[in-house]
Amino acid sequence: MKKLLIFLASLGVLFFLLELVVGFILTATYKPPLSEAQHVTHLASEVAFGTTNMSSVVVAMIAACFAYFLSKRVKTK
Repeated sequence: MKKLLIFLASLGVLFFLLELVVGFILTATYKPPLSEAQHVTHLASEVAFGTTNMSSVVVAMIAACFAYFLSKRVKTK
């Protein structure tokens, strides 16, 4: 039971930290297309959601692997 709790806690923490890092990198490297900005006559009051990508799934799998190996290193008494 102790290993399960360690796995779940470390999975949550690692997933959050990795998502934070990936989000920061994506935000820092984003360059909006300037060709679309020339045709804008007014600002939209509604914004459409962007496309999804596989980064969250990859981050979750990496966090799960690290959490699994971390829980294996904990010695049970």
